[in-house]
Amino acid sequence: MTIYIYRVDVSEDANFGDLCGFIQKYEGSMKVIAAIGPGGGNPFVEFRFRKPMQLEDLRAFNLEDEPHHGADEIINN
Repeated sequence: MTIYIYRVDVSEDANFGDLCGFIQKYEGSMKVIAAIGPGGGNPFVEFRFRKPMQLEDLRAFNLEDEPHHGADEIINN
């Protein structure tokens, strides 16, 4: 099984209801790495997905102003 891992800052403007639906659609999970992250105090979050997806899809949720993370890790079991 392949797992796609993305780590990003979550903007205070992000719609968490829609984000949760997105995570379910892609059979994913979300974990807060740091409640006060390095990008201006917003939470730094890790997303894990079993299905391939594009970072552009995450950008629709206004997670961060300057997306700089792609698939940080791809784990193949």
